[in-house]
Amino acid sequence: MNNYIENAIKAIQERLPQTCTVEYKEVSKLNDVKKDGFIIHKAGSCVCPAFYLSEEEQYTISPEEFAERIVKAYEQQQKLGMIAFNTDNFSDLDWVRKNVIFEIVNKDRNTDNMSYIAIPDTNLAITYKVRVNRNAFIRIKDEHLAMWNIQAQDLLQNAIDNSVLMDKATFRSMNDVILDMLVQDYKESHFDQNISDDEIRNNLRGRMFNSFDEIYVLSTENYQSNASLLYPDLLNDIKRRLDESVYILPSSTHETLIVKESAAQDIGIDNLRDIVRSVNAEVVDAEDYLSDEIYYFDGQLKQVGDEPFDRVAI
Repeated sequence: MNNYIENAIKAIQERLPQTCTVEYKEVSKLNDVKKDGFIIHKAGSCVCPAFYLSEEEQYTISPEEFAERIVKAYEQQQKLGMIAFNTDNFSDLDWVRKNVIFEIVNKDRNTDNMSYIAIPDTNLAITYKVRVNRNAFIRIKDEHLAMWNIQAQDLLQNAIDNSVLMDKATFRSMNDVILDMLVQDYKESHFDQNISDDEIRNNLRGRMFNSFDEIYVLSTENYQSNASLLYPDLLNDIKRRLDESVYILPSSTHETLIVKESAAQDIGIDNLRDIVRSVNAEVVDAEDYLSDEIYYFDGQLKQVGDEPFDRVAI
């Protein structure tokens, strides 16, 4: 532990209430990624938020300035009700069933005692987490299933029903997603101009090429999950809306790209796979990685491989 970390721990502790303590330790993330973070413990709570120091921060701000940022973020979470949690709830299976949701992860890269249901013939799996308050979750592991005396499959329908209600699916064209990003960038660089989002959007839309008209982004309202890919009947609804079958590019744990079959054929299936693997290698963070494979949906979900399609049973 270097001097910066030691000084940051001291500065954070000095700014926290006496009921809180801070430690610096390794945190397990998705895809067996390990990150060192500042963990804040509050007496009586089992929800311990982690905060991370970027390399840029370590070289551009003092430990005291970093501590101010962390404590301010922690206090904001408390105001939003993101820290308080009744620990008795988690031992109550009925409460868990009402709050469990699911997400899709890479099966081969998540081996850290995580409870999951493998999706046959793929390297993907369904895993669970319990929403304990507005934006905090506890990931379900094998030890939790043992405590409740159940199997992973026993929570599946609860997780699907809750996810659909709590984390509503969004399906938007890639052009619209890019346009929203451009609007935000414009607002940040022209903060002194009194102009509405709609005006900015209309001005920018005319300058955009329509090169992404047949590519769509499937995610959820809070952009935290790719679970919507397995929401009941959703892929069928998308197929009907687009009036053709689709290729599925599992771009990250946050979203999935949907490409119309006609567009995919124009791009080339091998090219699509190369794009996915290139983006995963060069752009996607290790903890957000999902898969290098692509899939096809024509009423049934099938994995695209060197051999003929294999049906994926879900």
